[in-house]
Amino acid sequence: MRWMNKHYIWNVIGWLAIVILAVVTIPSMSKLVAEKGQITVPSSYQSTRATNMQKQWGRSQRGTTAVVVVFNNGNSALTSAQNT
Repeated sequence: MRWMNKHYIWNVIGWLAIVILAVVTIPSMSKLVAEKGQITVPSSYQSTRATNMQKQWGRSQRGTTAVVVVFNNGNSALTSAQNT
């Protein structure tokens, strides 16, 4: 530990080398998106399902209020009563 405190410049040089190496080897995001397409969240995810529900109800209707409700049954699926 004393060696690191005494020779902190080597730590700084090491970190700079790591950062420079990371910046040089990082892929181009625009090229990745052009090749692979835009990143999307699968439709089975809760956030996507909530967005779809919100598009059908809520913002487009006047006099409504948005409410976020979270159900958690642990590892079991929601019952039919909870889904309504």
